[in-house]
Amino acid sequence: MDAYTTILVFILLALSGMAMSKLIHNPETVRGKTIVEDIALLRKQVTVQSKELASQRKIIEKLENIVIKLVENDGMNLTNIGEDTDIKLKIRETRFSRSASYHNSSFEDVTENDILNGDLDGEENSRQNRLAISDAQVGFTAFLHSSILVSSGNAIIFNYVISNVGSAYSQHNGIFITKQPGLYAFYIDIECAPHTKDIYIEIVKDGTRIADTYCQGDDLFDNSGTMSVVHLNIGDAVWVRPYQTTGSISLGGKSSFSGFLTGYVTGRP
Repeated sequence: MDAYTTILVFILLALSGMAMSKLIHNPETVRGKTIVEDIALLRKQVTVQSKELASQRKIIEKLENIVIKLVENDGMNLTNIGEDTDIKLKIRETRFSRSASYHNSSFEDVTENDILNGDLDGEENSRQNRLAISDAQVGFTAFLHSSILVSSGNAIIFNYVISNVGSAYSQHNGIFITKQPGLYAFYIDIECAPHTKDIYIEIVKDGTRIADTYCQGDDLFDNSGTMSVVHLNIGDAVWVRPYQTTGSISLGGKSSFSGFLTGYVTGRP
């Protein structure tokens, strides 16, 4: 290597060192590096927070399900906290409905004040127009237990009571008297004895038919059933009776009559 080449290499190395030094100490370069590092740190924090929020959501959903099951199965008395519970449930329903419309949103700006002020749907927050979460449970099931003879137009008395929550059904006259207004469901299962004539059975509300069924026992026992869902007010009476029948008819002991409050109180017929 001659002297000229040596001097040229030395000059190039010196220039490269100066350029690197300038690049390292350039404020713009340092600032850009800092921004990149900050972005990376923020991404890590967002990832951690997202995982924590997902975990908290799962815990909240589990707690809500536990409370709902306790209310439905154990009959918790929520008389004193009914209003707050209804507000919480309504907030939850509103959030789910909004989530269906805004698939890209993770959170919804719904507050308790929105519910209290009626800003979401404009409906009156009335106990008669909500799902009844209270101790007002009504339901019964009763059987004949043994075969009986009954004539047309007379109430069939199902005297073997399995359950009678709310004590609205009478095993002495076979009549259900409404103590709590709301939407009720009634079901009958009629067993016809062998060698009986045609049997027509109806469920009546204050004497007006709301459902009926037909049964005929030939050489063997036969069964027939029907169901009705109807709104009842306090004092309304519901019972079961045969109709379009002359003389007495024979019913099997497995015949049953059931009814219950569905849990929805409409406040109007």
